[in-house]
Amino acid sequence: MKIGIIGATGFVGNAIYKEALERGHEIVAVSRTRRVEEHPKVKIHQETIYNEKALEKVLKDVDVIISAYNPGYFHVDLHNRYIQGYDLLVNLSKKLDKKLIMVLSATSLKLPGGAAMEEDLSYPAVLLKYMSGAKAVYEKYVNDMSFKWTMVSPAAILINGKKTKKYVMNTDTIVLDAYGDSSKVSVQDLADAILNEVESPKYLNKRFTIGYK
Repeated sequence: MKIGIIGATGFVGNAIYKEALERGHEIVAVSRTRRVEEHPKVKIHQETIYNEKALEKVLKDVDVIISAYNPGYFHVDLHNRYIQGYDLLVNLSKKLDKKLIMVLSATSLKLPGGAAMEEDLSYPAVLLKYMSGAKAVYEKYVNDMSFKWTMVSPAAILINGKKTKKYVMNTDTIVLDAYGDSSKVSVQDLADAILNEVESPKYLNKRFTIGYK
């Protein structure tokens, strides 16, 4: 398959990039500030998503678009920038008729029992603030069936670890281990789950999360 990856040099995006490459896919890598290493199966584009005409040209032939878009935690208007960026990507997905996989955050997940993540006092308050825009994107598009999408809400905290394939999946409720913890899920396992969805879709117009039991 030919996979477009937005944010291919970021923490999450680069893990997705490496996993896709390991599986033998062709990649169209889009990054705002840095370039990935050259590879015969990779087309590299140093481009902002806000250059809509250029982005449309770059992604017109891919089979699926994976977005690990993040405006940067220190953006002056992080909340609204998230929404603006995904509005653009959703419109592009509709125009090109491409499935869009959106890697968002855990902030929109529910706790076991149905309470909102904001009610979990162990969840870092700073992340709730930083990722409020990602939650807003989820709320804006979760009921939009006018295009093909999958939303991905990772565990509360991602780490650079290794691919274990020992994670479990859920839809709207965060996965907690025996100690009630959802942290320390590796970005490599997240990338594995996302590429599984690319290759064998199970969550069309749905959201999934992963964690360790």
